[in-house]
Amino acid sequence: MGKNILGVIVGYVIMALVVLACLSAAYFALGADIAFTEGTYNPSMLWLILMLAVGAVAGVVGGLVCKLITNSTGAIKSLAVVVLVLGGVTAGAALLADKEDPGARTEEVGNFEAMTKAEQPVWTLIANPIVGVFGVLFGAGLVGGRQESASAPSGASGED
Repeated sequence: MGKNILGVIVGYVIMALVVLACLSAAYFALGADIAFTEGTYNPSMLWLILMLAVGAVAGVVGGLVCKLITNSTGAIKSLAVVVLVLGGVTAGAALLADKEDPGARTEEVGNFEAMTKAEQPVWTLIANPIVGVFGVLFGAGLVGGRQESASAPSGASGED
């Protein structure tokens, strides 16, 4: 039981770290002018696609890590539920938030400012957790189940 909980927690933390590291690196590499549409805090289509791709990769890595730690289908399903529920809560909070208009983007903005002022379209708020769930399930499927068997391999009887 403890191993399963650890697998879910570590899998989720790894997912969050992958997303943070990859999107931060991408933002620094691309810059605000490519990440956002001109003069706004609306993410560009390239950024939205990149964001979904990173979410998928993070899900795969998280599912893989969880499976390696636990080898439990229940833990994998739990991680998928956690991703879906927390993604849904995040989406709901973003939709219900009374955000101030960030105004026009007139200069290069730092990573933290970009994260706080970005105005994600509703479809990405819904798609991100779903992509994450599929990533988790796919990543867990990449690891074959460990089989522990007390019997001797076929063809070996142990008797002479």
